[in-house]
Amino acid sequence: MKIFDVIADVGSAALSSHPLGALVMTAINAFLPDGDKLQLSDSGDIAVSKIDRLDLQAQIELSKLDLERTKEQADADKYKAMCSADAQETRAKIVNKAMNALIGLSIVFVLSVAYVYGTSGADLAFSFEMATVFITVSGTFAYVVRAYFGDLRNETQSRHASINGLKAPSKGLAGIIEAIKSK
Repeated sequence: MKIFDVIADVGSAALSSHPLGALVMTAINAFLPDGDKLQLSDSGDIAVSKIDRLDLQAQIELSKLDLERTKEQADADKYKAMCSADAQETRAKIVNKAMNALIGLSIVFVLSVAYVYGTSGADLAFSFEMATVFITVSGTFAYVVRAYFGDLRNETQSRHASINGLKAPSKGLAGIIEAIKSK
């Protein structure tokens, strides 16, 4: 919201009646001489009359403040929209299930190895076949968890690059080529 919009909303009421009244008063007082500063009890009409007495440079500075705030708000709104459109809730639920399955499989595997070790000895319990079975069964769940966190990191980097007006970092072969080109 612009300073002049707040003042127009306040009108003949006191600046303190608006939630942004203190902020507006501080911004305007930065340009007013010491004896002519606004008070929170001053009305919006008084603020307008004091702004009209300011020179052109002060009004330009006030406009710059509005422009900077508007830019910051636009960036914040864009980031908020990107985060809400990301829909990470479903993926997080899937990863949670995969992680629970991975934990369950690991417990079952450790108990199985302990049982085989107790009944058949160490040669069978710590064999290549047992390791292969565990890696095969748990590998899918481990990949889902690993891929989720890798994707999440990449999406976060891309989102931050977009907010800052930068190009998203390239991955894989394209990233290597760009790194070589930049040197």
